Amino acid sequence: MFLSRIRIAFLTASLALSSLAFAQVNIPALTPQLQPQFGPLQISKLIVMPNTIGHGDWVDAIANAKKSIHLMMYHMTDRDVINALIKRTDIEVRVIVDATGLKGGYQKAMQPLIDAGIQVRQASTAFSLMHVKAMTVDGNAAIIGAINMTNTAQNTRDFAIVTPDLGVVGEMDSVFEADWLNAQTNGSETPALSNPNLAWSPVSSETKLVQFIDSAHSKLGLEAESLSFPGVISALGRAVARGVSVQVIAPMCNSGQALFDYPALATLKSQGVQTRVMPTPSSFDQPYMHSKMMIADGVEVYVGSINYSFNSIQKARELGVLFSDATIGAQVEAEFAKDWARSVDHQDNPPASICPPSKP
Repeated sequence: MFLSRIRIAFLTASLALSSLAFAQVNIPALTPQLQPQFGPLQISKLIVMPNTIGHGDWVDAIANAKKSIHLMMYHMTDRDVINALIKRTDIEVRVIVDATGLKGGYQKAMQPLIDAGIQVRQASTAFSLMHVKAMTVDGNAAIIGAINMTNTAQNTRDFAIVTPDLGVVGEMDSVFEADWLNAQTNGSETPALSNPNLAWSPVSSETKLVQFIDSAHSKLGLEAESLSFPGVISALGRAVARGVSVQVIAPMCNSGQALFDYPALATLKSQGVQTRVMPTPSSFDQPYMHSKMMIADGVEVYVGSINYSFNSIQKARELGVLFSDATIGAQVEAEFAKDWARSVDHQDNPPASICPPSKP
């Protein structure tokens, strides 16, 4: 009888362990990946727009360069940056701008640079846009963000980081060389990518942005100029479903298409996401929401040129950086809190008349 009780107890324990093992095996299939694949990154500075020094960080970096400047910039009209580049005919300076970056008013702004002998190429039209806003200096430092070199530094919300990470700089220069050739051949080649901190469109940004959202544990703040990509919207809904507090800020009136973000905002609101818009008109104290940024759990940060839209993720050449940093994370979170306080709840189905007419 005693042995029978032992056998029964053993069988009961075995069944319990088997059930637990089955549950453990199945948990990963049911739970989103919560460990991001990117990690720490050495950051020299967080650049926040709007500010009172404009693009001074770029001007200083250009002035102090010893060997080379590789600049990929969607549009460039800032005379301070252009003049700084003109002065550097003593080193290798190469600039890639979007295919529209040497037309109309952009052509007029860039012509002095070209006349000075600086190498400038229009990006390949195989990309819907060349929307990167980044620069490497001497092969040992980089600036990456959402900040155009245009005259918007006083009324536009944007972020960028400065990093001396050689792995980041090396991959950026590798893609720059490919796009320098793409500009000549109208190709769309992208070299092999391996850096865990960089997201490139149209190659790796969807995976990395969704992975970033899926890795959030308790809170997630997101700023977007363009918000429409289904994969991102679904990932934000999943975050709410697993108990993450998600807050999203978009422009009240998008540049170019007044109420572009409102369908996505309505969907997110129905999923439990807290949604707000930055009012118009824009000013230093209430800037236009051009930012493409995420802050998760106070330490995980994404900044870059990549919007949360199909075109930006799947068709354009874009660059973003993702990293873990408690100090930078605290700074970004503080800026997000400011933006949340000065934004407002968005209306459902607002009339287009809430936005001023687009400039021709």
